Amino acid sequence: MFVSNKIKYQFIKKFFVPLIAFAMGISVTAILSWKNNDENVAKQGTRYNMPNPDSRPIIALRKLKLKSGISAEEIEKYAVKLAHKEYGKIPGAKEYIAKGERGDEVGNYIYVTEFDSKITRDFYYPFQALILQEHAGKH
Repeated sequence: MFVSNKIKYQFIKKFFVPLIAFAMGISVTAILSWKNNDENVAKQGTRYNMPNPDSRPIIALRKLKLKSGISAEEIEKYAVKLAHKEYGKIPGAKEYIAKGERGDEVGNYIYVTEFDSKITRDFYYPFQALILQEHAGKH
């Protein structure tokens, strides 16, 4: 069976050109959206795109001064119990005691509380939040 070149060209023009254009459009869209997805995943990992800044994690650091009669061994035993949740677990918060090993704070201790959000922190420690609200209302 003999098919003319004109019919072949019309067939290719009618069916394959749109198909190729469609496939290229899908490919470009997929590549661009994948690139944007990688950027969004990176931002979500650091919580940049959270709608409410009060829902970001927050860390509270407090220097500990040992009272006279309290040894370093006692505070370290307490720190181990705290780390193993022997005193209970605070929902939305993690607690640690850390000891300085280098720099100006060698041998000193800090109490670290990591809250999952400002909202959680203000729930457990509302005093500072209340002072700030009162102060903001006076201006």
